[in-house]
Amino acid sequence: VISLTRALRKDVKDASLASSGISVYVGESLSRINSFDLNSSKVSEVLKIPNDTANNSVVDCKDAISNMSYVCEKLFIGLRDRGNVLLYEPRLGKVAQDIATSNILEKNWTMDVSCGGDFVAIANSYGTLNVYDIRNCSKAIFADTVKVEENKLEIHEVCISPNSSFVSVCGRDTNVRVFNFNRAEVNNGNVFTHDGHRGHNVESIVTHLWHPSKDKLVLSADNTGKLEAWRFR
Repeated sequence: VISLTRALRKDVKDASLASSGISVYVGESLSRINSFDLNSSKVSEVLKIPNDTANNSVVDCKDAISNMSYVCEKLFIGLRDRGNVLLYEPRLGKVAQDIATSNILEKNWTMDVSCGGDFVAIANSYGTLNVYDIRNCSKAIFADTVKVEENKLEIHEVCISPNSSFVSVCGRDTNVRVFNFNRAEVNNGNVFTHDGHRGHNVESIVTHLWHPSKDKLVLSADNTGKLEAWRFR
């Protein structure tokens, strides 16, 4: 067991983490991103994200970060209140791409990135889900929208399967929904809905994830602390 303690920032209230293998990135907003080198223990400040992004959308250095992922030498940065996902290249110190959703009036966004870095799923707490192919991100390749109860607005999560065929979303209700975004023409992409979280006290699904090697195996947990592992055909 290796124990390593280092203060990245002392003024962070709500931050996201991402690891490249040799560095750990921590970010609260676009002006507050730091990297920690695991080999040298050096902490450095990532340059402020400029506004000259690829699709000319306007982002602000004060924009809050929902979550980050490091995939294929790019740092994917999700913006909580805009729905944008910035593809930042640390080696070049610049934004290589900006994926912008058209639902600019909706807030509370989160995102996930496929293992190969080809697809990005963006969802918000108002029931909107979009999947983009980063090779041509001018329009979503898959979209789904459902009406969400007002008291569910703070709880939502989106995940792309390891094989980059499925996207799952939870937090809209007590179910986990799975879509095949590569075959949206079949049943509107709907593949499976897991409704196994039942009980008087079950109010929402708080998190879920795909098994990294077992095909179509998903784990989900609800607000009562119950964890379920389930598989679909």
